Amino acid sequence: MDDAGPARKRRKGGIQQRQSQAEASKTSISALHDLLMTYLAQGLMSAAVCHAIATAAVADMGLSREGTVFPDLEKLAKIKHGKNLQKSIDGLLAKQADLPTPKEFDIPLAGQVPGQPTSLLLLPHEMMAHMFSNGTGWVTSVLPDPSRLAAFWDCFRKHPCMEGHPLLSHPQYRNRCIPLAMHGDEVPVLGVGKIWCRSALAFSWNSLMATFAGRSVQDTNLYIWGCFEKFIVGDDEDAPGTMATFWKILAWSFGIIYEGVWPTKDWEGTPYAPGSAEAAKAGTLLCGGYFGALVQLAGDLDYYAKWLQVPKWNNHEKPCCLCRASFKGPLSWMDNRESSPWQSAGLKPSNWKTHWDSACALFQLPGFNGLCLSMDYMHCMFLGWLQYAYGSVLSLVFSDCLEGTEAERLKHIDSFIKNYQREHGTRYKFKQKLLKLTMIQPKKGFPKIRGRASDVQSLDTALLAFFQQEMDEENYQHKQILLFLRLNCRLSEKLDTFSPRHGYLALPEQEARQALLCGLQMAQLHISLQQHYKAAGRHLFNLTSKTHFALHSLSLSGCIHPAMVWCFKGESTMHRVQTLWKSCLPGVKHWQVARKAALKERHLLWLRGKVG
Repeated sequence: MDDAGPARKRRKGGIQQRQSQAEASKTSISALHDLLMTYLAQGLMSAAVCHAIATAAVADMGLSREGTVFPDLEKLAKIKHGKNLQKSIDGLLAKQADLPTPKEFDIPLAGQVPGQPTSLLLLPHEMMAHMFSNGTGWVTSVLPDPSRLAAFWDCFRKHPCMEGHPLLSHPQYRNRCIPLAMHGDEVPVLGVGKIWCRSALAFSWNSLMATFAGRSVQDTNLYIWGCFEKFIVGDDEDAPGTMATFWKILAWSFGIIYEGVWPTKDWEGTPYAPGSAEAAKAGTLLCGGYFGALVQLAGDLDYYAKWLQVPKWNNHEKPCCLCRASFKGPLSWMDNRESSPWQSAGLKPSNWKTHWDSACALFQLPGFNGLCLSMDYMHCMFLGWLQYAYGSVLSLVFSDCLEGTEAERLKHIDSFIKNYQREHGTRYKFKQKLLKLTMIQPKKGFPKIRGRASDVQSLDTALLAFFQQEMDEENYQHKQILLFLRLNCRLSEKLDTFSPRHGYLALPEQEARQALLCGLQMAQLHISLQQHYKAAGRHLFNLTSKTHFALHSLSLSGCIHPAMVWCFKGESTMHRVQTLWKSCLPGVKHWQVARKAALKERHLLWLRGKVG
């Protein structure tokens, strides 16, 4: 018998096995993971959103292991779930955010509840003042580089809209005045793609200095207000309507920015009550001596005509708001020779109201006039002129130069473009698929290539190479098309070489003249091609007044680069507004959607750390 006592019970497995068993006992199925996957499967969340939440959760868990606590998350989780959950969360965010609260205004809308303020606006002057006092937003969204202000004004003062502008007599405008722009447009929100679709009219503003610095669309375009187009009411004898009221409020806000000091009266001209917060600030500097001037409006032609009373672009007698051109006659915009008469028939700040006028209160701002409307190069060139030109080129090649079935010919075109762009590293890619003839030839009307503005913008060099490969070198019209496409590539290269992303506010004087000359020659070629094929009984190379407006943009390229005021960022803002407004639809009246959208936008700005 052994005196050592009873034998010890031997443990099973080695150290590594025991560690694995211990870790396995601590492993559990994540409740968050199951929730995210459920929402993903239900279509309530995208894969990108689920991944972003999971990444944030893992980051929090890593800090939690080190003893960090998250009181903000705990407070959010403790809110009781009920019918007022959204209101409770909104209230929590409203208390945390230090941005200016959207201001209430009684803007008339059809179907509103009497006696209740219908609208909340994120006023530009309040946002700008807050960004200045908080620093970060000022550098990000208003004035990234103060040393470039003088260069901007030295260039932009040549713009026709600046003739006689009171700003030019201000002793410090070159170093203290921020150039501002505003964008407006309609965006489908309810019933998108349906005949009963409901669109919202939304507005944003931006600093051209932030645009020049290459800031993102989230940093540059700041939301102001929006409303459903269906519920806009017109003026009557007793009171102004929806748009007249909004324009007056907006003009008041931009007027405050121009003065550079806090106002002594509200938007209706009523002095602030003594002892009020507004009265305490009245007369003090808004942004420490900086001020701003609204100098450009951006939008498409339909927006201009509908809401600013700009001459209708398809009017034969008076289609243009910048000059006295007409469709026919001695000032025809169809005449695009180097010194055609319409080019010397431009309007001036002193006489534009003799050609057209607007009831919009913005035109009562100091120095603001009809020449401040920018002819958007994105809509006029890429979603206008070139859509028809490219569609006709491809339709002509499809019909006259290629063999095989319809599907084979379309596949050949699509493959060439995609391969060319991939091999040459094209900055923007054509993302559409040319698998149906309707992509280049609608069932009715002239050929017109379908796609977004960036798709059309990407095709210049690829289409030139494709046509050069397939053309009939003995055909005179094909030679004209080849020259058109070469001029188009030269113009595109010039605008890109001297673009804001390379440090240019505008094209150098000589380059601007050459850019306009390229555009004029392209227009003359386009008209010649249209006339030839019309005589031959073929509907090709449709020409619209958008060609004229694109030429206006090029004629001003020596004062401001088209990319500084085109609507790419504005359209991205509209897409974001569409998502924002859709999230505000459930359970509210139409006039309440804009109120919720303004509050959410304020929360978003604060959460992103943009202006605070």
